[in-house]
Amino acid sequence: MKGVCAIGLLIIVLVALPLRSMAGVTWKIGDEGELDFGLSVQALARLTDFRNPNTNDADSGLDLILRRALLRLGGNYTDYFRFFVQAAADASTADGAGLRLSDANLNVHYKEIAQLIMGLQKPPVDREMLTSDDALMTIDRPGITGYKLTSGLRGKVEFDTATLRNTNSGVSSPVRDRDIGATLFGVYSFSDMLHFKYYAGLYEGIQKHTENEDQPRYTARVQVNLFDPEPGYENLGTYLGTKRTIALGWSMVDMQNNVVKNARNNNGAEYFSANTVDLFVEYPVGPGSVTSELSVEHT
Repeated sequence: MKGVCAIGLLIIVLVALPLRSMAGVTWKIGDEGELDFGLSVQALARLTDFRNPNTNDADSGLDLILRRALLRLGGNYTDYFRFFVQAAADASTADGAGLRLSDANLNVHYKEIAQLIMGLQKPPVDREMLTSDDALMTIDRPGITGYKLTSGLRGKVEFDTATLRNTNSGVSSPVRDRDIGATLFGVYSFSDMLHFKYYAGLYEGIQKHTENEDQPRYTARVQVNLFDPEPGYENLGTYLGTKRTIALGWSMVDMQNNVVKNARNNNGAEYFSANTVDLFVEYPVGPGSVTSELSVEHT
């Protein structure tokens, strides 16, 4: 049989979650303050053994890849002010060769149900985008996240590292998957079994269309958890059996007018609008747990 199809092809990817290492240290500042410094590194080992049946040429080897590195600094001054700064490096993508600022925000709050988060942050456009970068379930985010405004509206494949042809809209954010603005965020537990949190945000958005007045970006999201809560602004991709929770989320709106120029009408402009429903389940079973996630998006 001729061709390069499936003859002598063996690719083994050693992912094992993939391999991740985390370290951190915390300092107390006075009676009420705290400073936290941490580093998270995600490594990938890939063993390839390939032989071309036509030429008999062999290509094999072991690649060690620094998939992702995150350097964070956070803390609080009294119970009412928190801050968070994070730098990220993603060695597997062309634009991630160096360290870049990914988060820089201030949280001002009096009660957990009413928090104002200002600065560079993740817009609440769906659960996957609100999943912590260093706690993903898989190597990378699913391709559906590429259709978000801050991800460039690109269809993604191959663990979100390659772009589908003819899906490049020319729209891109200065900081990938983030936006500059303010989010009103709150959490509340009705009982030990029922928990709720909400997001309402106003952001700078993508300022691509310059001939018309720039428009802000609006977002809104609600999430309900049964059994255990997920009280943070971000969620985890898996809790490794330490939680029993069922989360139903609805990102009601992610909208911005005048995003790009209308190709069919030079005097007009295109707007962006999306909404997403997502379901997350983490349920302990015997010595392990079952983790599943489903997302349905309309743009």
